[in-house]
Formats: sequence, structure tokens, C-alpha cells
Amino acid sequence: MGKKGGGKAAAKKARVIEEIYLYPKQELPPITEGWIKLELKNKLWEFANLEFIIKTDITIDKLIRRIQNSLGRVEKVMLYVADPTQGHNLITDYDQTLGNLLQTFGSQVKDNPDKYVMHYDFEPFNPKDPVLLAI
Repeated sequence: MGKKGGGKAAAKKARVIEEIYLYPKQELPPITEGWIKLELKNKLWEFANLEFIIKTDITIDKLIRRIQNSLGRVEKVMLYVADPTQGHNLITDYDQTLGNLLQTFGSQVKDNPDKYVMHYDFEPFNPKDPVLLAI
């Protein structure tokens, strides 16, 4: 008589294969933040252009504070998505993130991030001060 196809060894092997596939697949979390190189061009002067390597999850309010820290005695900073001569490009929602505004997740490495351009304008702290002393 021939050997029966099955037995304890076959059942054990089937159980081991079954156990391998019972583990849940580990999914990587979605990419929600990254690095970008943000070039901020001043509306009037080229010498006041700024450049930051910044994360995309930063809010516009924090970006404005960073601009104020870089420039010094400035009171009101106005950010524009594109052409600053058109009023509809002015950013009014300061709670949105930079990634949502620019519609990007950014680069995962800080060394060579993608470059984005925005425009800004400001009012000096004391309008009677000369502009060069305000910056």
C-alpha cells in the first residue's frame, strides 16, 4: 500500500503557512511634511530678499514671525502667493500650513529641497524712521 497524502507533517506545514499570512501588513505612514527652499522676494527692493530652508508643516503665522526676526523692526508683514501687485494674491488665512498653500509635501531630505518663490512686503515699526535703518 502506498503512503497516504496528508498526515501530521502536512497538517503542521499547512498551519505554519497559514500563520505567516495572518500577520497584518505594516503600512508606512503617509508623507505629510518635508523640506522646501523658500525664496521670499521683497516687493520693492532686491537687497531685502530672504531665503529659508523650511518644513512644509509650518504655519503662515510662524513664517511671518521668522521674517520679522530676520528683518528686525518691522510691524506688518504681508505675504503674496504670486504677483504682489494684484490684491487677490495676498494671504489672509494665517492658520494654514505652507505645504497646503503651495500644494506640496516637500522633499524628504534637507540637503537638496525643491525651490518655491513667494513675495512679501512690510511696514516699518516707526514709519518716520528711514527704511534702511528699519531693516
